Amino acid sequence: MKYTEMQRDVYLFITIEEYIRATAPSVYSKLRMMLNVRDITEVILAAAEVGDVDKYYQRIMQERPKPGKGGLLPGEGEDALV
Repeated sequence: MKYTEMQRDVYLFITIEEYIRATAPSVYSKLRMMLNVRDITEVILAAAEVGDVDKYYQRIMQERPKPGKGGLLPGEGEDALV
């Protein structure tokens, strides 16, 4: 009977705060002084939230293109695609 050895790739998990601290220490220290919070990650994620008004535009930008001659303006022919 043959046995196979399963390999698992281990990826390290870091928070946004740890990433900013490692890549831009000056920005990290300014954020800590300005925000006066323990964890910067929550503040940054809250700023990236999509509001109700923008959800419509988010859905439009993420939908798949419709089949056909996408990208052509009215009056343009197939030669405009080249």
